[in-house]
Amino acid sequence: MVGKTIERVEVGSREPIEHAHGSEAIIIYFTDGSIVGLSTGSNIGNLTNDENGLRPEDFSIDFHVDWVPERPRGI
Repeated sequence: MVGKTIERVEVGSREPIEHAHGSEAIIIYFTDGSIVGLSTGSNIGNLTNDENGLRPEDFSIDFHVDWVPERPRGI
């Protein structure tokens, strides 16, 4: 992304997906047509409680980066 110019940024929650946890996302659009998406993911659906024996350290958060290269010229 070095040397690229940011055109606009979108921030918010992504559309719900059946059987998946909610997620927030950041989408960065560049003036050359390329896009980078940053979203979160976790296994937080397995909440800790006395019955299942899970502990906070059993959980993790994932950070996903998706890159879309610039469009070919003329498209």
